[in-house]
Amino acid sequence: MLRYISQKTKIEYKEWDMDTVTVTDFAVETKINKRMFLDFKKEFQPKIRRGEIEGLSQGNYSLVYQFQKAFLQSLQQQLSNEPVVNRQLESVAINQICFSFNNNDVIKLLIERGDAIKYGNIIKANKIEDKIKQLKDKQYLEMSMPKSAFIIFDDEEGAHRALSTKPNSIKFLDKGLDFKKPSQPSDIIWENRHISKIVWLTKFIIALLVIILLLVATFAGIYILKTWVTRDQFGNINCKNMYNIYKDSLTLKEYAIKEWYVKYQEELDGTLTGALKCF
Repeated sequence: MLRYISQKTKIEYKEWDMDTVTVTDFAVETKINKRMFLDFKKEFQPKIRRGEIEGLSQGNYSLVYQFQKAFLQSLQQQLSNEPVVNRQLESVAINQICFSFNNNDVIKLLIERGDAIKYGNIIKANKIEDKIKQLKDKQYLEMSMPKSAFIIFDDEEGAHRALSTKPNSIKFLDKGLDFKKPSQPSDIIWENRHISKIVWLTKFIIALLVIILLLVATFAGIYILKTWVTRDQFGNINCKNMYNIYKDSLTLKEYAIKEWYVKYQEELDGTLTGALKCF
């Protein structure tokens, strides 16, 4: 039944996907390797200091924006040379790249600061502001480093080509990329994007163990209560002695039927003799 429901849900999703067009039909998602961003920083910043990039100088450029720009150009060029999936294009065009960051801590502080301002608690808001500044000073590089990228194409063909590539066949700064179909934007909790698969798996296992523990406890509780009820109904009976008394199984069956009739059909109170229990 579970397999049937799972397969039916997949079919319904595909039917819905064919009937509707959403941003995910034009998009793919990929992880951004930490080493990739640090290598870009190491390569790009000396060029700025030497004045090799026109219009940019130290202090008037965004490293993340320049990384995004180089990343976009590299992907467009490589995917344009990939085999056609549905239709030929002169070149694959990327409309936009959206990064997610490891900024869970600062988002929580911003929410707290917003609540403090909302309720007029200016002292608390100022304290939270100080925490945000301290966090920024300590973890600025870590928080400004992209963790994953949502790549939105001008044409669905671009997304299909990216999804059809082999893992790590598309590279940026010699680091392989693995593309997958992204979730709907409304389904994404941005402050949880930093959670790794290992952390997610650990939490899943903990939740599974808690559920199993609750099920075992429930079963044990029902079993114990049922045992008490049975003991109250039949008393503490030794069935081995009962088998010695009723050596003939047909006789034991006959008395068991009589007990059942008296107890449940005529609804008479009292402790049963044990033939029904032992039978």
